[in-house]
Amino acid sequence: MNYEFKGTKAPWSVPHLCLENVECNCKYVLSEEYMGSVCIIQYKAEGADWKEGDHAPLEEAKANGFLIASAPDLLKSSIEYLEAIESGLEISNHYYENFRHAVHKALNIQNDENH
Repeated sequence: MNYEFKGTKAPWSVPHLCLENVECNCKYVLSEEYMGSVCIIQYKAEGADWKEGDHAPLEEAKANGFLIASAPDLLKSSIEYLEAIESGLEISNHYYENFRHAVHKALNIQNDENH
């Protein structure tokens, strides 16, 4: 089977609002391919009421930003894994490490002392 992603090619960047040491609070998931954004992460500002939008709180929105920005990596490693299984290949550490890296990116795990 041909697994081909037809969306915006990777890499996608995490919105600045997700980064601790960045003063800019922009909400855009960007791609190197386009000047515009892949998507916008909305969040409910502290103290805002429902009239300003029923969005996720900031910390939840940050987690959403990391997950969305890592989507191409998650998809790529999933496709590699599927293709390996479907072709009868023995699953090697290469597939595990790629998938592990993508999951850590999605969950914003910076340092894993176990590896």
